[in-house]
Amino acid sequence: MSSGEQPQSGPLHEAPLNHPLRIVRLGRTRMDAVHLRSLGLTENQQLTVLRGNKNQPRVIASGANRVALGVDLARTITVEVA
Repeated sequence: MSSGEQPQSGPLHEAPLNHPLRIVRLGRTRMDAVHLRSLGLTENQQLTVLRGNKNQPRVIASGANRVALGVDLARTITVEVA
């Protein structure tokens, strides 16, 4: 990647397994964002998707924490490759 390129971002439910990611945006609405923060997620946080695919719940890891997210909630999180 050249120095002028931005990392590609997309919804968490489409992110690849076992790749380091960074959260760009939490939730589509303020209510979504508050709920996700209550689960311990924040913008700029690094994470890895451990399980799931586009149509299944996602299990993510961030440090020692593990969080399971339903597909609908995973769609509201935007991530990019870290």
